[in-house]
Amino acid sequence: MDGEPPMSDDLLKEKLRLIEESRVPETPAPPRRKLAYIREISGISHICSSSEKVVATVDGWKVAVDPRMFNKGDLALFIEIDAFLPAADKRFKSLGALQIYNEIPGYRVQTRVFGSGKNKVLSQGILLPLADFPEVNDTIQILRDGLSWLKSKEVIKKLILMFHEGMDFSELLKITKWVEPEEKTVSQLGHFPTLIHKTNHERVQKCPNLFTKAKYKHRVYQESVKMDGTSMTVYFVNNGNEAAYRSLHRMHPDCVGAHMIWPNGRFGVCSHHHDLNELGDSMYWAAARAAGLPAKLARLGRSVAVQGELCGDGIHRNREGLPPGAREFFVFAIWDIDRQAYLHPRETERRAGELGLKHVPVLGYVRIRDIASSQDDLLQRAARRDGEGLVFKCVQDGRWFKVISNTYLLENNL
Repeated sequence: MDGEPPMSDDLLKEKLRLIEESRVPETPAPPRRKLAYIREISGISHICSSSEKVVATVDGWKVAVDPRMFNKGDLALFIEIDAFLPAADKRFKSLGALQIYNEIPGYRVQTRVFGSGKNKVLSQGILLPLADFPEVNDTIQILRDGLSWLKSKEVIKKLILMFHEGMDFSELLKITKWVEPEEKTVSQLGHFPTLIHKTNHERVQKCPNLFTKAKYKHRVYQESVKMDGTSMTVYFVNNGNEAAYRSLHRMHPDCVGAHMIWPNGRFGVCSHHHDLNELGDSMYWAAARAAGLPAKLARLGRSVAVQGELCGDGIHRNREGLPPGAREFFVFAIWDIDRQAYLHPRETERRAGELGLKHVPVLGYVRIRDIASSQDDLLQRAARRDGEGLVFKCVQDGRWFKVISNTYLLENNL
């Protein structure tokens, strides 16, 4: 097969030696997305006179709630969109249509529409009173009592928020993340490798400082199209980087495919959550082989991870419209494993071309304050285009955020 490494006796011995050397403790699971946390309600507004709901603002999110349930300045339990709430907990009853996910009955938090015409509001997420959740609220009450000597309620509230910053109550409340069904792959080497940065992009609604802090005024961002596929990463680790090589998942001899071990290193393919075995029936590995990536990265010889979106037949109902039976890998980032840093966006575009790969469509390089004055402006910018949305990648610090089109969410019942 073109591009397949020769299977000489020396290479086979090297392969088995590397298998033995790579026997290290399993890589821990990567951190999960925070789905349930305490937030302050920054505002309450009306939808229209005929609506039975009002809109509460939390960070950049707008959430429809019952009138008089909350006031501006209240603390509440905020549950993000795409959370899956267990039906066994009666406090979540009637928060959506009952469905089964991973064999568990529950409710998926989706985008909802209230009002109509100019008064139409998209509600994303759920706000619930803390008093209904004593397992969360008891800690808050202890803090309130302990800080009562401060007298100022605002100061006490700020300290409570600081104490709970970064705290997630998903596991405590048995809330999980709903993920659109993808290929079921049973042949896995383990969790996504920790030596590679995982491609989790925050939504713009979770970036409150974007239009308030001065440092973001002059920063330049690559603006690209958010493609609707499944996250895919291919990597090559040069065996000269011994620490990185040994951190990879162990491989049983029965798991070693023809394209995984090379004389100068190891090649691998990952889904969003797992490092995959080549010998399994995987569309990710099939796409990597079709693009000739094992041989190309081995020739390059650098320890890198190429990350992108796999789109096409059988993936998210092929909403990108590729021909029947076709799948294609679109690059959006390259991670330098040795430096533990992303390549500059412009270099990533160039390198993708050298590898014979398509890059996600790049719309340009912009300063956020030049194209928008609020998060709502960016949401409207995404909604004016066809497709899932936009991704903004800062060329100075490498941070990303995504702007999902609300129109697209509604059209596709997401």
